[in-house]
Amino acid sequence: MHAQSGSCPFLVPVMADRLWVCPVPVYCRRPDGTVRVPATQTLARVCMSRYDSCAGYRASVARDDGATG
Repeated sequence: MHAQSGSCPFLVPVMADRLWVCPVPVYCRRPDGTVRVPATQTLARVCMSRYDSCAGYRASVARDDGATG
């Protein structure tokens, strides 16, 4: 797995806070279709910097690599 900088490519900014019971800045939408809302600490600690250590990210990348290779 290669180290990457920046935020996770699966993060989607929330444009309309009224869609959520509790306002959130982003949600995680992986290629397999699952949607997750990361906790504030997870967002700061993992999603915005070390997302290559995220189990969901690794699983999605491995699934994509297996499908194309």
